[in-house]
Amino acid sequence: MLRVASLTRRVSLLKRILSGGVAAAAMDIRPVPALQDNYMYLVIDEKTKQAAAVDPAEPEKLLDEAKKEGVTVTSVLTTHHHWDHSSGNERIADLLGKNLIVYGGDDRIPAMTKKVTHGDKFKVCKPSC
Repeated sequence: MLRVASLTRRVSLLKRILSGGVAAAAMDIRPVPALQDNYMYLVIDEKTKQAAAVDPAEPEKLLDEAKKEGVTVTSVLTTHHHWDHSSGNERIADLLGKNLIVYGGDDRIPAMTKKVTHGDKFKVCKPSC
């Protein structure tokens, strides 16, 4: 029960953080179990069917989930550089190609293409939605 409650809180927090300026109904967040005790997430723009992968530690598993949901992953959001959050960045970048945007706030994040800092805003979908 603790794990479900913790996951529910994480999804709720992630949704609040990412919903600045986005109608909550237009965004869906899907948790995907990762490793043995962690989660990755798909942040889905329901209108465009584009998604951001959050902390893709197991990229193939996350991309399988994106395929099941019928969405295209266009960016990666990396919360921090620890291996259990960022270790799949290079692999997902290889799988999805050079147009993938990998956001992060620390130069130690693998495959990062766009550094962000507190207060930065960006969109999950592209080119513009």
